[in-house]
Amino acid sequence: MSLRQRKLHRETPAVVDLWDGDKPKDEEDFSNYVKRHLEEDLRNLGVLAAREAEVSRGSETDIYVAAIAHNALSGRHTKINVVVEAKGCWHPQLQGAMKNQLKERYLAQGGCGLYLVGWFLCEKWRQSNDYRYERTPKWTLEKARTFFGEQAELLSDGNTNLKAYVLDAGLR
Repeated sequence: MSLRQRKLHRETPAVVDLWDGDKPKDEEDFSNYVKRHLEEDLRNLGVLAAREAEVSRGSETDIYVAAIAHNALSGRHTKINVVVEAKGCWHPQLQGAMKNQLKERYLAQGGCGLYLVGWFLCEKWRQSNDYRYERTPKWTLEKARTFFGEQAELLSDGNTNLKAYVLDAGLR
């Protein structure tokens, strides 16, 4: 379990920040939450995280991360950019947006991308009256991680490097 995942589910869980009672907050709130934590975790490393950054004309990504890496062998600096597309597990294009939106739209010229899925599926949500619950695939967290991880591997090529991360955002 990653440090961020532990923070979400520890004794005083931060996961409640992603919920409005028994319903998940929307994707905007999810993206804002992730962006704030990227800033907190990576600020001292000189990493910049921005919300709704325009990556190409008319295309604004959920989160844009930029960093400068120093190559000790060559002495050169390299700019590293990562486009993060965040989805709630209820999104209608959840299973196709990694390809259609992240790869073919935001990373059409190549680059690095992260497909971040907030996985809110849990017993407490099931009991609420929320249409998004019905839209969510009834997969285990592990199945979701396997599905999106394999999809990222298949979509990656010599020009585009994709990774997927499914964040356990369920209430316990």
